Amino acid sequence: MQARSQSGAVRRSQASQPEKNLPIIRNPSSPMRNRDFAFDMMAHVGETDGIYYSLGYAGHGVAMATYLGKTVAEAMLKGNIKEHPFNLFPFPSAP
Repeated sequence: MQARSQSGAVRRSQASQPEKNLPIIRNPSSPMRNRDFAFDMMAHVGETDGIYYSLGYAGHGVAMATYLGKTVAEAMLKGNIKEHPFNLFPFPSAP
């Protein structure tokens, strides 16, 4: 049990020291903060104000994150994220 509590302490200390070049953006008032999927249950990718995103895997995270991570990185390098298949349909917001 002691080893388990030590590993938790290590994870907490690492989480409190994020990469200096990677800001963490938190929105505690967001109604979606505890959800892991989009309203349409589809993954979405895109770019807003220079920030690229890939999210809303709806329980298919490991497979979809691997695939979309690769294809979004390729689209970033080519500059054609607007043509990505998961960016071609609307991203619904909360009703």
